[in-house]
Amino acid sequence: MICRLCHAEAKLSNSHVIPEFCYKGLYDEKHRLIDVYDFKNDKKRFRQIGYREHLLCSDCERHFAHYERHCRRLFTDSLPEPRAGTKRFFDLPRLDGFKLRYFLLSILWRASESKDDFFKHVDLGSKHSELLRSHLLADTLPSFDEYGCWALALHFEDKPLKDLIMEPTPSRIEGHKVYRFVFTGIVLFCFISSHPIPEMCPEMYRKCLIGSSKSVTIHRADLPELGFLRKTLFGQ
Repeated sequence: MICRLCHAEAKLSNSHVIPEFCYKGLYDEKHRLIDVYDFKNDKKRFRQIGYREHLLCSDCERHFAHYERHCRRLFTDSLPEPRAGTKRFFDLPRLDGFKLRYFLLSILWRASESKDDFFKHVDLGSKHSELLRSHLLADTLPSFDEYGCWALALHFEDKPLKDLIMEPTPSRIEGHKVYRFVFTGIVLFCFISSHPIPEMCPEMYRKCLIGSSKSVTIHRADLPELGFLRKTLFGQ
């Protein structure tokens, strides 16, 4: 079989699309993953295992694992106190901006390559898929404002909302296609563009584009503020 990342012919691993630590806390007592929770109608959807697929050879698995080990703290550690004088910004000095963005774009690329129905809305197309594949394989990334990433800390009723994972969905912001992921208290926006993101938002938010500096800052987002989540979960 052919590895999707390095294109070598090799035995493929049963690879995670989203690493296990990103949703480990979503398993119930029967080890079933709760992948959608409908707050309004009290409906859950379960699956027995996480999102795995034969995508990568063992060498490429190890290649990604280097970044996963570094980035897992975003999903497993508690958030720090907000930046002094704010309630909206969390500085994460232990995270490296390049490694986190590499990790997040690797999830986007894997989701596009996946045949799992959970990722059916993610399709990068051959141009963007190949560009990201070549960067991921070479341990490089496009400029931070091309294929930009935002990571938001999701809150509900003033508490971090960790027990939610949803199908990634596309949207558009200022003419740029964006994919939205929600898992383990993080809402991820990945911009799909081969040209820089325009001045579409206040400068303080542009500074939250991951990779704009070596350090990482994420912004708090309260669930009712995010229209696509509010509509999905509450029908509003």
